[in-house]
Amino acid sequence: MIVLNIKELCKQRGIKHPHAALTRAGITNTVATDYLKPKKDRFLTQDIELLCNLLRCTPNDLFKWVPDEPQDDYPENPLQQIRKQDAFNLEEKLKGNKGEGANVNDLPYNTSHEAGRQQAQKKGFRLEAF
Repeated sequence: MIVLNIKELCKQRGIKHPHAALTRAGITNTVATDYLKPKKDRFLTQDIELLCNLLRCTPNDLFKWVPDEPQDDYPENPLQQIRKQDAFNLEEKLKGNKGEGANVNDLPYNTSHEAGRQQAQKKGFRLEAF
C-alpha cells in the first residue's frame, strides 16, 4: 500500500504545526487535514510541486510504501525505492542532548556524523569513498 508521508516529513523538517503550514502554502483546510492522514485515497497533482517546495523534498519523499503481503516484499520490487525506514530525526536528537537551544555542533561526533551521512545518502552521494 502506498501512503502519504507528509506528516512525517513535517516532523523531520521541524514544522510544529503542519496543518497551518499547509494552509499558509495555499492548500485548503479540508485538503490539508486529509493530506496529514496516511491513508488518503486521492491526491491532487497540482499540489505536488507546492508540497515539494514547502517540505524541500522530491515527489518520492511525499509517499512511502508499506507491503500489503509478505510476497510483495522482495529486493527487486521497484516500490522498495519509496519504502521508508525509521528516519533520523535531528530535532529529537538535539532535544535529547541539550534541550531546546541546542545545535548540531553540540552533538557528540558520532551523532552529527550520522546525520551528515544520512543527508549525503539522501542526496545520492556515494559514501564508500569517504
